[in-house]
Parts: sequence; C-alpha cells; structure tokens
Amino acid sequence: MGGGAAASVVDGGEIAGTIRRHIDATSLGRMPIAAVRKSHVQAWATGRLHELAPSTARLVVGILRSVLHAAVEDRIIAFSPARGVRLPRPEMPRIVPLTVEQVQALADAIAPLCRAMWSLRRD
Repeated sequence: MGGGAAASVVDGGEIAGTIRRHIDATSLGRMPIAAVRKSHVQAWATGRLHELAPSTARLVVGILRSVLHAAVEDRIIAFSPARGVRLPRPEMPRIVPLTVEQVQALADAIAPLCRAMWSLRRD
C-alpha cells in the first residue's frame, strides 16, 4: 500500500485501537480468518463509508488489507480476500459559489471592527 501526500504516520497503539474499534467490533472481525471471503470484505468496506469519514474508512480498509496480507505471508490463508476490493467513491456535495449579491450582503453584515480584515482581501 502506497503512502502518498495524504498519508499520515500512525503508531502501533493507534493501529491496535483502530483494529479493535473498526474491525474486531464488526461481524467481519468476529469471523474466523479462513472463512472471510472477498464478498464479505467488500460489503464491510462499503459499510465503513456509511459509518466513517472517507479518509478514516480508507485508513481502516488499508489496515485490514495489511492484516490479511500478513496472514498470506504467514501462510495462514492462501490469498487475501481483500485483493481487488474497492471502496466506492464517496458522494461529494456540489459546491455552489456565492453570488456577487450574497458576497456583498456578507460584506455589509460584517461588524465595523472586522471590516479592515475584509478590505485586505485580494481583488
């Protein structure tokens, strides 16, 4: 699993807590590792997006992938059921910029003490 610009450093204690909260506490986490199928992992991963922030869901899925990869390396399982599992793209809200009139109304509503900051804006 690659790092990338958005990757963060997480220590072992944080990973253990994440595993307890977001993997062990789920039906997937209570399954024997040999019984876990790709369909289980896909359903679980999709469910994480409904319960967690997208970045947290991706972190948790990445940790699960690492655990399953380690199980393959240790010959506990023959292949990783997380292989090929994809997280659906989260639905992003449509950003609608303010109109000129709305910006002007905001400017007019700013307290006099804060108007100096507003006037420092870039044109």
